[in-house]
Amino acid sequence: MLAPRRVLVPAAAVLAAVAVAVATVAVVNRPVRTVTGDLTGARLSAIGDSLIKASKEEVAAKATAAGYALGRVDGINGIETIKRKDDLVAAVNGPDGSRILVVGLGTNNVHFASLVGSADIRAKPLAASLADVDATMEALLTPGATLECLVWIGVTTQTPNDGLDRIGPEFNDHVRSWVGPANKRGVAMRYADWDAYSRGHDDWFIADHIHFTAAGQQAYADLILATVRECTD
Repeated sequence: MLAPRRVLVPAAAVLAAVAVAVATVAVVNRPVRTVTGDLTGARLSAIGDSLIKASKEEVAAKATAAGYALGRVDGINGIETIKRKDDLVAAVNGPDGSRILVVGLGTNNVHFASLVGSADIRAKPLAASLADVDATMEALLTPGATLECLVWIGVTTQTPNDGLDRIGPEFNDHVRSWVGPANKRGVAMRYADWDAYSRGHDDWFIADHIHFTAAGQQAYADLILATVRECTD
């Protein structure tokens, strides 16, 4: 029996194959969608909970100064994600639909998850809230919407209040996990990392380390506008 022949592959060919593999991984891991052209003049809506409500004037002023047209900018105290789904979808549909949508929701979802096991009627398992995020995202990514740039703001995890230090990271990770799928489906989604951005800035928060001082309202609006600009990077 003849011994099997050894096939020698040139080192250059091996290196080339490795380079292709590395390049492929890099392409897969980076955002695959940016908005073509300029979003200046595009309609921007920002919809959320009490944090958007508190910084509504700052967001509107900074968006206008940046050249965006204002759509709906409002927040509702104590609201969870699923209860604003219809508002979010309405903001990006129809002849006056927004091309830019900012979502400031999640803090109350985490709070309600922290109540599980108590007698509080607002108690809701985190898994149910994460499913609500999925349902909201699916609705926003429906073909035919005017949405081009989607920014979802993460929650702070720097306080034990409302279970944010325990449960907040998982909520944030779940929202962040939608960035890739949304980009692949034609919407430039960006995650606004409020937790990282605000770390070390105790002066941005009142005593509960959730709600804002005047400086915090400005900072929250600054992060929103900076993240919107990333949609065209």
